[in-house]
Amino acid sequence: MCYTTLQGNSGSIQQVATSGLDVFAHNVETVPRLQSAVRDRRANWEQSLSVLRAAKEVGVQVTKTSIMLGCGEQKDEVIEAFKLLRGSGVDVVTLGQYMRPTKKHMAVSEFVTPAAFEAYGKAAEQLGFLYVASGPMVRSSYRAGELYLKNVLQGRRQQQQQQQQGSSSSSIEDGGTAAAAAAP
Repeated sequence: MCYTTLQGNSGSIQQVATSGLDVFAHNVETVPRLQSAVRDRRANWEQSLSVLRAAKEVGVQVTKTSIMLGCGEQKDEVIEAFKLLRGSGVDVVTLGQYMRPTKKHMAVSEFVTPAAFEAYGKAAEQLGFLYVASGPMVRSSYRAGELYLKNVLQGRRQQQQQQQQGSSSSSIEDGGTAAAAAAP
């Protein structure tokens, strides 16, 4: 699920976060320094981090955000943004090329190379993100279904199978012990 900042209202965030969604998504859009140039004036970096943290605090399992590149950010700012996101419990990050939707919008500062996207993706993975999608054509909802189905659900299924195997062997052992105790 993706939604607006809800003006940072903790009650609204909790209502959305506890609604049964699988992934709580809220986009930071860009690095902290460029927030006022890129985003609507009603949104900012700290507010976005607090929204993502609040979702984690009420039990959301997977939080996701997105960053557009090509807005004038520096490499060290992107890496620092990753660190701040991980420090706030964000699990998934997508990185894509900013594309100017109309002439009324901010101009593209740089077209980031595929090699740079790959390097950013690897840097994010090394910081422990559960999933990273990084490339010029990646958008904020990029492969969201694949992420959920492949990574999260498979991990949960493996855990359930391990738990079931553990309880099956316990009941076989318990049954065998009970039968041996009942025999004369």
